Amino acid sequence: MEKVKMIRKVDNYKKGFTLIELLVVIAIISILASILFPVFGKAREKARQGVCTSNLKQLGQAVMLYLQDYDEIFPSHSLPGSDCWHMTLNNNYIKNTNVFKCPSDPSYVWNVNISYGYNYRWLSRDTTWVSLTQIANPSETILVADAGVDYVIAPDGYAGTNHKVSDRHSGGSNVLFVDGHVKWHLFNTIDKSAWWDRN
Repeated sequence: MEKVKMIRKVDNYKKGFTLIELLVVIAIISILASILFPVFGKAREKARQGVCTSNLKQLGQAVMLYLQDYDEIFPSHSLPGSDCWHMTLNNNYIKNTNVFKCPSDPSYVWNVNISYGYNYRWLSRDTTWVSLTQIANPSETILVADAGVDYVIAPDGYAGTNHKVSDRHSGGSNVLFVDGHVKWHLFNTIDKSAWWDRN
């Protein structure tokens, strides 16, 4: 009789988890979550960076179409009688304003604060139109990049601080060069580079 009671007592203990076992499982799950959540965040940012790269490539294609239509003259930002560069491209070559929005840019508002800036230093500040033939190294001259708070960009300390390139993609920016290729670069390499110059 006593053996039967002992077996029943042992069976009763096997039906559930102890408090310590539950705490160990919860601790393991929380450690795994703390390891994986940053990885998921980085993966999401890489996906947003990929969409941004695609947007810049589409902007590059629109600029190339514009250059073909206007005798290799770049769209201007500020010359009298001209629209801002993004309005010129949107009105004639791009029909979706989402191309001007980087998914990592929380401040985007169409035609007020777009995500990308045009190279203000050499492509739109002059009093004359800029031709593609004036660009000696198209693969090393910035055309458009992630912008901070304005739709034109310039190196640090040039033409005001609001024209800076943004570092919203892991401390760097996607950059579209005049030849049409897009590449991510660290912020400090963009800001101090010779890529702003036509020559």
